[in-house]
Amino acid sequence: MRKRPSPRSKRIEVIQYKPQVIAHRGDLTHAPENTLAAFASAIAKGVDGVELDVHPTADGELIVHHFYGLGFTNNGAGLVSETTLRDLKQLDAGSWFAPKFAGETLPTLAEVFDLCKGKCRLEVDMKGSSLKFLQRVIQEVERFDWVDDVELTTDHHALLVHAKRINPRLRTGTFFYQPPDWMPLRLAQQHAFDKAKDLTKNNLFVSKAGLLGNVEKQGQNRIRVPQTNNLLFAKP
Repeated sequence: MRKRPSPRSKRIEVIQYKPQVIAHRGDLTHAPENTLAAFASAIAKGVDGVELDVHPTADGELIVHHFYGLGFTNNGAGLVSETTLRDLKQLDAGSWFAPKFAGETLPTLAEVFDLCKGKCRLEVDMKGSSLKFLQRVIQEVERFDWVDDVELTTDHHALLVHAKRINPRLRTGTFFYQPPDWMPLRLAQQHAFDKAKDLTKNNLFVSKAGLLGNVEKQGQNRIRVPQTNNLLFAKP
C-alpha cells in the first residue's frame, strides 16, 4: 500500500516579488507634478508605475490635479470641482516650477491613459466622492481596456465597495495615516485593524501609510494583523 506523504515532506514554494517603483504624481523632482511632462519623465526613467490624482470638474469631466483647490501649482483660483474643464485647460500648470514648463496644462484622465498605456501601470487616487464620478472613472478605465494595470484608491471607502460591484476585476485600495498625537497607540492599532477587516470583507486591497513606522519608533517590531490575502501593510 502506498504511503501518503507526511506534511513535512511537502514541497514549499517560495515566491519572491520585485519591489515596484511608483512615481508619486510623476517625476515631480524634474517636472511639475501631475502633468504629462512629469509622467513622461517618469516613464523615461523606467518606473513600474505612476500615481496620480483625479477630480470631477463642474461639467462632469475628469481632470488630473492633486489639491482640491486651485492656485498652488497653477495660476487658478477656487475649487477644481466648481470649475469647468474649458477653464481648467486654460490654466498654466508649469510656470511655478520652471520657466521652460510655461504653458503646461492640467491633463485629463484620458490624456494620461493615452500617454501611459502599455508603458507602466497606474495608481489613480480618486478625489471625488459621488457614485457618478466613480462610474465616469471606471468608464475611462474600461474604454482604454486597462482594468488589469490600474488600481483605484480613495479615502471614500463606500466608493471602493461600489467599484467592486461595478467591475469585480478592478484592483482597489485605501490608506491608513499616522494617528494624531493624542491617540494611544493601542487605540490607533485597533481602529486600523477593525477598518481593515471591514474592508477586506468586501474583497478590497488595503494599503497603509504611517502607522507601522510609528509602531517601530515605539520599539514594537511586530504587529498581529488579520489573516487575509487582500491586506497589505506597507511602510511609507
